Amino acid sequence: MLRMINLVNYDSELERFADKEDLVKFYTKYGIDGIELQKVQDLQEKYLSEDMIIGIHLPFYSTWVDFYKDDMDKVLDEYGTMEVVEQIYGGTDKSALIKRYNEQLEYADRIGAKYVVFHICDVSIEESFTGKFLHSDEEVIDVSCSLINELLDGKNYQFDFLMENLWWPGLNYKNPFMTKRLIDGVNYSKKGLMLDTGHLMNTNQELRTSKEALQYVRTVINEHSSLKEYIKGFHLNQSLSGERAQKMNYDTAELKKDYWDRMYQVYEYIFQLDEHRPFVCEGVEEFIEEMKPKYITYEFITRNREEHEGYLKQISIIEPYHK
Repeated sequence: MLRMINLVNYDSELERFADKEDLVKFYTKYGIDGIELQKVQDLQEKYLSEDMIIGIHLPFYSTWVDFYKDDMDKVLDEYGTMEVVEQIYGGTDKSALIKRYNEQLEYADRIGAKYVVFHICDVSIEESFTGKFLHSDEEVIDVSCSLINELLDGKNYQFDFLMENLWWPGLNYKNPFMTKRLIDGVNYSKKGLMLDTGHLMNTNQELRTSKEALQYVRTVINEHSSLKEYIKGFHLNQSLSGERAQKMNYDTAELKKDYWDRMYQVYEYIFQLDEHRPFVCEGVEEFIEEMKPKYITYEFITRNREEHEGYLKQISIIEPYHK
């Protein structure tokens, strides 16, 4: 079992550390093997080297299905102008999307990454507020399979291709038949699932305690018993924001006209729901031992180095299983 911390190579995040040696000391102190990197710019050699990277988190475009299908009327409903579309995707048709993913997949293969992570989800800004969705789980899954097969068919990559859940349309574990539809629809032989425990908790707003959350995760996995072999990794974190979500009514939210202003609105909202805190309670260690995943990423959202280290101290109780 390999254990990672998540890292986005923004300058602001890397500058929490003095240099590469400081970063390695930071995570190895807690039994961490390396990094799951979201690569948003070239690797900065002062802080990172390729041998530190175990997994690559591929880019996530929150609403991409219409762009992939070349339904530009709906694309412009979301982004407003073609200039913004080009800023988001790097082009004006799906070839730009394919190009960006291919670049990251080739990079992951070249550096010997063990796995990559791909979100199976589509949600517009307005939908994330209202919960009224244009695309069904089935449609998002089918279009995702089409994109994934376009990216991977005929390739001989060595990494596992792990598909991650969110709580919006796509892979959300609400229906085992939909999860099976995804698995069956992807041709790649080294396919699998990266189960994000916090995202899964966000599908149940009645959860109030870590103990309840663990039971819910176990229940969902039991419902997917025939697919357990595909759960090769966990983004292990906790999100108990259900009570807050129930009190937040954004059906009538007044969204800004400018796309980037709306993005700020939605990120402010989502960060109140998707907490990414340590998932620590009695039974988590046993659960991990039972599942025997290949990969665990302690995926946290933190404001600074001190907070991140505080979270790692909390999960260090899993040390007995660091073998």
